Amino acid sequence: MEFGKGDWKTYDRGIQKEWLLANGIGGFASSTIIGANTRRYHGLLVAALKPPVKRHLVLSKIDESMAIGDRQYNLYSYRTPGYTMKGFHHLQRFTADPVPTFLFNIGDVYIEKRVCMIYGENTVAIVYRILNGSENSRLTLTPLINFRDYHYNNDRSYMNFGTEVHNNTITVRPSYYDTDIKLYCSHGYFERVDDCYFMGMEYDIEKERGLCSTEDHYIPGFIIVDVQPNEEKVITVVATVESELTVTDGYAVIRAEEERLNKLVEKSGLKGGLARSLARAADAYIVHRQSTEAKTIIAGYPWFTDWGRDTMIALSGLTLVTRRFDDARE
Repeated sequence: MEFGKGDWKTYDRGIQKEWLLANGIGGFASSTIIGANTRRYHGLLVAALKPPVKRHLVLSKIDESMAIGDRQYNLYSYRTPGYTMKGFHHLQRFTADPVPTFLFNIGDVYIEKRVCMIYGENTVAIVYRILNGSENSRLTLTPLINFRDYHYNNDRSYMNFGTEVHNNTITVRPSYYDTDIKLYCSHGYFERVDDCYFMGMEYDIEKERGLCSTEDHYIPGFIIVDVQPNEEKVITVVATVESELTVTDGYAVIRAEEERLNKLVEKSGLKGGLARSLARAADAYIVHRQSTEAKTIIAGYPWFTDWGRDTMIALSGLTLVTRRFDDARE
């Protein structure tokens, strides 16, 4: 599935289409095809702390800026009350298969961004591939951190984080919860800032629903990566709430997930393009429940969890038609 500049001629048009990745334990990553969050449920890492429930927004997004020579370009998009950031003007293409992939272009510089979750972990990898042009350039990554139940917005007055930096890993610790948020970057250096927040991100969908529609996020600092003229550089960023950081190679994460999904599609025995796509999509709804140590079925995204009625309705289509018989038995 591929989209181009005609699909985001305006901000309002660009936010009409959304993507979602699931991690097999109830967590997910989700946003719009221009990278602007329009729901309180959007985020690069929504972790299921007690799979598949107790979901918390951990990493809202990463805002990317590119300095080329003495010129600064923002690649990110968002809306705050009275203002719209339109970094999507630099976005050339978005594809969803095998993972969400954004291609940005500024003159003779190309930046590819890919997002992938690790199956069975509350971990997300974001991979940037830069094909630099004739000038020195600098990529600045701004992580927007949060830690709250995914049903409720947060604001500055409720945030209290501690931040530690060790080599290539930033650890952010909420004062009110015994969980470490680890943020790893394969290249560059971290420029720490104190008491820095993104204020007033506006969620269009929540506004339409008549709900609280603005939220603040914590910024622990900036990841800065320098790129030489005509250099090709690959940067991996990993965010996790797992006790250990298990991966540092983003492309390896993508390859493993693509291989896993391809095996499921082949196992289904389905031949038509639509049927195979549905077999692939079905995987997002079959998850592990910690309390029973068995598989269960998510009723829907972004806010539903597993319901017995919906499980019985969807069981045959998700597991029997796709030949996931062991999952059906569980």
